[in-house]
Amino acid sequence: VPRTPDRPAEHFIAVVFGRPNFIEVAFARFKLVNGVGCSIVYSHRIYGEKVGDQMSAWLNDNGPKTEKMLMEWNNIPSPASFRELARTESRPGETKASSSKSQ
Repeated sequence: VPRTPDRPAEHFIAVVFGRPNFIEVAFARFKLVNGVGCSIVYSHRIYGEKVGDQMSAWLNDNGPKTEKMLMEWNNIPSPASFRELARTESRPGETKASSSKSQ
């Protein structure tokens, strides 16, 4: 999506990764949220050898609607909400105090 005077640009990337024992397609949308670059990624993998035709069929059935879903999704959490979440999570090795008392 091109940049406009009141809105930053957005980008969409789709790529297929072929490996000997699987094939994967990944869709990524890049967008500025509150001035911070964010991305959302959706991927689909098919395991096996010679599965290119299967992936082609999947892409024909699902590629356009997956792109549309990602590009229309606007309920993106703010980067600040992730920073706050990281502060409230317990750290590895910390124990939480128990509210029950042993008698």
